[in-house]
Amino acid sequence: MTLLDRPDYMVGSDAIPVGGLVHPRAYGTFPRIVGRLRRRYGYPVEQVVQRMTQNPAHRFGLAGRGEIKEGYRADICVFDPDLIIDLSSFEDPMLHPVGIPYVIVNGELVVDESGCTGVLPGDGIQAV
Repeated sequence: MTLLDRPDYMVGSDAIPVGGLVHPRAYGTFPRIVGRLRRRYGYPVEQVVQRMTQNPAHRFGLAGRGEIKEGYRADICVFDPDLIIDLSSFEDPMLHPVGIPYVIVNGELVVDESGCTGVLPGDGIQAV
């Protein structure tokens, strides 16, 4: 967690939630860091979110992503910083986190009142 002090640090996960044995981090990496670990180590929520969004978008050349700006794609996760936490484990790796009532992808609601809507508006990301 002390790496979050570096302004160039990024948070990511290489877990892919497909196939037979799903790793719990496929469902819990970001909620664990922005929830449990951020609270434990006292990092500002803004700093952690910036390391998860703006830094990776800039580093990998993801045009129109990583910030909330006019003309950018509306990818927004609304969460309660006091409640967000991962629940996934090796025993039940596909448990969804709590404390995330809304998620918007490309301007469309994909999580509404903590439930998946079934809408899949994602598209291929083009690096520039």
